[in-house]
Amino acid sequence: MVSHYNLEILFFMDSTSAIPPHAFKFRPWLLAARPKTLTASAAPVMVASALAWHAGAFQPVAAGLCLVFAMLCQIGANWVNDLADYRRGADHAGRIGPQRMVSSGHITPQAMQRAVMGIFAIAFMVGCGLIPFGGWKLLYIGGASVIAACLYSAGPKPLAYIGLGDVVDFVFFGFVATVGTYYVQAAAFPAPVWIAALGVGCMINNILLINNARDVESDRPVGKRTLVVRFGRTFAFFFYRTCGLLALAVGPILWSRFGYNWTVLLPLALYPQMWRLQRRLLTAKTPEAWGIVFEGTAKLVLFYSILLAVGIVL
Repeated sequence: MVSHYNLEILFFMDSTSAIPPHAFKFRPWLLAARPKTLTASAAPVMVASALAWHAGAFQPVAAGLCLVFAMLCQIGANWVNDLADYRRGADHAGRIGPQRMVSSGHITPQAMQRAVMGIFAIAFMVGCGLIPFGGWKLLYIGGASVIAACLYSAGPKPLAYIGLGDVVDFVFFGFVATVGTYYVQAAAFPAPVWIAALGVGCMINNILLINNARDVESDRPVGKRTLVVRFGRTFAFFFYRTCGLLALAVGPILWSRFGYNWTVLLPLALYPQMWRLQRRLLTAKTPEAWGIVFEGTAKLVLFYSILLAVGIVL
């Protein structure tokens, strides 16, 4: 078994020290990255790139860099959240959600802090690769994305703790990621991109909504005042449904108002599954039940972005 001491060796010994080959375990870092949520990084890039393809402006290198940057920022945000919730006591024994790596002792706070700085440094370097496509102004967008990822759950007044997590999630995963990815390829801001960004943001926000609805009983004692803590599970149900319906309205709007092919209506096929997940949200109590709703919602984001992207390209 790998001890805490051995885990810290990787991060604190200098380059001349002998590092035992068994000192580092990859799985805790993977779990801390919360891979099931990474569809939130892929969705806006996928949809925006499909719109760029439709406009004859698709640039695969720029799209790939946007995807890597988005994923690095999201992993960094998840790591910050793991560390910040540990420090604020949000990951106590009664929590229903998946095990957090710092609170459980699989990753030390010092190691996580250094890893956060490292991954955001890599994200910055990747973002610099987009400057030839979109200009130096992208540094402001990239900087704002990193700052938002940190302030979401860290700092003196974390945004997630005062009920602004949904706003940050919606703005950065929806508008910043989608419109930004399109801009670095096409150098424009047409209306269909903003409409598609609205749909993507709504779908991704539902992942956060399920996460907050699941953790409401553990968030309340530590002062984490999410919207679900403030307004309850019934609010979460109607908010989830509203976001889903707004997302499904994107296809009909693109088809009826902007002349896109009928294939942009493909995401409407997801409505039955979306409705089933809405109903489960009201009744979920056990970790297994919440896991079904959470994973189902994350998959919906992926399927929605694939169907919308395919519909736009066709």
